[in-house]
Amino acid sequence: MQTESTSAPKEITIKNKGSGSLIIDSVTVTGINADNFITTNSCHVISPGSSCKVYATFKPGVPLGKKIAIISIASHDIKHPILNVKLTGRAEQKISAVGTWTIAGHSTVRVSIKSKSQTARTSWSDEFTFSDEGHFEMTDMDGTWSPNGSKFTVNLGTETIKNYFEDELRNQIGTDVTVEVTTMSFTGTAEKNGTMKGNLKLAMKFYVPTYSTPGSATVSATFTGTRLTTSSPLLNKKQKHILLPEPVLRMIKEEMELEFNHRDGISLSK
Repeated sequence: MQTESTSAPKEITIKNKGSGSLIIDSVTVTGINADNFITTNSCHVISPGSSCKVYATFKPGVPLGKKIAIISIASHDIKHPILNVKLTGRAEQKISAVGTWTIAGHSTVRVSIKSKSQTARTSWSDEFTFSDEGHFEMTDMDGTWSPNGSKFTVNLGTETIKNYFEDELRNQIGTDVTVEVTTMSFTGTAEKNGTMKGNLKLAMKFYVPTYSTPGSATVSATFTGTRLTTSSPLLNKKQKHILLPEPVLRMIKEEMELEFNHRDGISLSK
């Protein structure tokens, strides 16, 4: 049995192959790790040709690692009055993403407006915080997350991303931009050595009503992270770091400048 939590019961079958009834006196667990195993049974008197089952459940405990015990089944069997069955289990370390992590990532960003496009690769850093209650937070956005063993899935929510980019683009280019998020995938794995790794994919369409101009942006990112200790520094000043959404915002603005710099009526902020 190998588990991070209490295992499903494993069954041991005792069959009476003799011609008389078999009386079971006791079923006990012995050995140095006996406390890590629980047994249940309803074996008392087994008729000829019949059987009964003993169930063993492994319950991990500290210290972690391999655990060994023995089930001893005492009966009135003349040849085998004591039957010993070896039990083994391994308690694995439970891996969780809960906590705050310093993140380093690389993104490939592609932005297209009409027939023109630009692709760039950018490095960025951020902080990810995973709470016990299922709340997720990064420097610019928040959402929810769900674990699956050591793996996790983050849901920032398409409406959250849409509102963020619409507000930031409006601030940067001085005119309204509507955004539609078409793809959002954000997954990762917490590692045994206290690190994490993951992937993010984002695709969006945007539209500039002032010029009736559509565009699109895609992001493919990988990241690694290290769990913060209480003495580790946090990212305390956003402007000192290139955060995950910033390369996308910058490239959209650059492409808009190239598209609209010959037109009047749009003021691109610095």
